[in-house]
Amino acid sequence: MPVSTVELNRMRQSLVSGLRLTFGSARKAFATGTNLAPQPALETLFRGKRGGRPTGLEPATARITIWSSTIELRPPLNKRPSNKPRSAEVEHKFNGAGFKPKSRAGDAGWQRGSNPLVSCGMKIVDSMAAIQRQSTTWVRSGEVVGLVPTMGALHEGHLTLIRRARRECRRVIVSIYVNPTQFGPKEDLARYPRPRRQDLAMCRKEGVDVVFAPQNLYLPDHSTYVEESACSQGRDGASRPGHFRGVATVVLKLFNLVRPTRAYFGQKDAQQVDVIQRMVRDLNVPLKLVIVPTVRDPDGVALSSRNRYLSPDERAVAVEFARRLQLAAKRKTNPTAWLKTELKRIAGLRVDYVELIENRLCAAVFIGKTRLIDNQRLKP
Repeated sequence: MPVSTVELNRMRQSLVSGLRLTFGSARKAFATGTNLAPQPALETLFRGKRGGRPTGLEPATARITIWSSTIELRPPLNKRPSNKPRSAEVEHKFNGAGFKPKSRAGDAGWQRGSNPLVSCGMKIVDSMAAIQRQSTTWVRSGEVVGLVPTMGALHEGHLTLIRRARRECRRVIVSIYVNPTQFGPKEDLARYPRPRRQDLAMCRKEGVDVVFAPQNLYLPDHSTYVEESACSQGRDGASRPGHFRGVATVVLKLFNLVRPTRAYFGQKDAQQVDVIQRMVRDLNVPLKLVIVPTVRDPDGVALSSRNRYLSPDERAVAVEFARRLQLAAKRKTNPTAWLKTELKRIAGLRVDYVELIENRLCAAVFIGKTRLIDNQRLKP
């Protein structure tokens, strides 16, 4: 029988909230009294267009996926403003007998063993035991789980990692934890930005399944740490003693808790990437690391949560730092020496280090009280 307007609106609202419809509910949605084919029927459901005005759900940019037992609506990967609505993107095959789901790598477990009932939208978890239970359930059912580790204060760089994970993984977990063990005694642990409400809103908008935001990951008598002894030398390892011991420890703890199939990191933190890659290799951690290129503002400055510390005048200095690093990467001879000399000429900037590591020019500077890092691969 056709669904009532009230029931149709309830299903539509469930999808707006990030829920998934059951296969049976989807079939009922097709029987809206219009004898619509699957695509128009889905658009009817998602737009709220039963002869009336659109609901603002924006199906023109929504991504709709039909699995073996559910229909899922997720936010668009890239919103492109347009006055002319496009058709919703639906992945399916259909014949008169019903659906033939389009298979997708890593989803066999979902099709075989997952709960076919409606599941919730984004969850916020602060318990180590709870995140381990949830992720273990997904992993055992064969689902591809992506982890994006962060310290919060999310920006477009983090969102780029989340979107990449959303494209490649069935489930996406974002961790938000300001890790005290990677801060030195005179560093900015106390004032590190923690805009929790904004971070959660951004994750929800990007279709994250779970935000893992623990209050603390260390017991009072915690005494076990991970120390990588080669890639952590020099650069930040010299300027911030103990920093990479804290990084490696918290990242391995997150890997053990979440058990991700893939973990996503940005190339901006080049030495951190080196350390984590070596740790994963040496300790045989069973996951794939995905390294995403540095994301920059239009003025060339690499995105960083610490950029919000900068005053307008300091921001101008940061632009010069990024510009001269880029110019140095294009030089055929002595890029390191040239960059050191150029950076010393910039008023309001103090050089921490400039080093060339495996064809990548890395630098850290202080602008006022703010420490920024950046890197560029040498141009051939």
